[in-house]
Amino acid sequence: GQGDPSGDQQHRDDDPADRLELAMWAAAFPGHAWGLDPSGTPGSLTRISPSTLRRLHRSWARPQNLVVAITGEFDAEYALGRLRHLETLLPEGPAFAAPSPTAPIPHARISLRSARDQAHLVTAWEGLTVADPEVAVLDVLIELLGGQAGRLFLELREAEGLAYSVGASSLDGLVAGLITCAVATDPARLDEAERR
Repeated sequence: GQGDPSGDQQHRDDDPADRLELAMWAAAFPGHAWGLDPSGTPGSLTRISPSTLRRLHRSWARPQNLVVAITGEFDAEYALGRLRHLETLLPEGPAFAAPSPTAPIPHARISLRSARDQAHLVTAWEGLTVADPEVAVLDVLIELLGGQAGRLFLELREAEGLAYSVGASSLDGLVAGLITCAVATDPARLDEAERR
């Protein structure tokens, strides 16, 4: 139902592409927060209560953790004054310790079969950092490979009839990025798709 996290999770679990993406992140970042399901698990959702959320909010709603961005036309002096006032309403305390950035494992391959007579495969590789001078080149490569006009689509779907859909993407990170290529195919041809 609306606002029901377990209902949202069930809907997500019925979507093979979403399940595959979760599995890919878990394989690429094992043991790190980025590899966890952001929607939680049935077990973790049952442990959430209003008091738990209030405790969590009190633990990180501190001036040291405040980041504010203002765009458009505004009176800087007025805005800073309001922010300084709001800052005094927050309790003092230690800064929130965010998980440190991490690099994905160098290579991961995940596949799953769905009830819709489709098999899905994603292969992930360690990508580039945001500061890497080759990011623009990688962006062009992803454009050439991905989408319905991309080389993967034309080769695997149009020429070989091997795929229902294909995709390629790149996420640039602070420590390393993540490059992925995904394909949806007939379950009988999953091994062939993995070899390609």
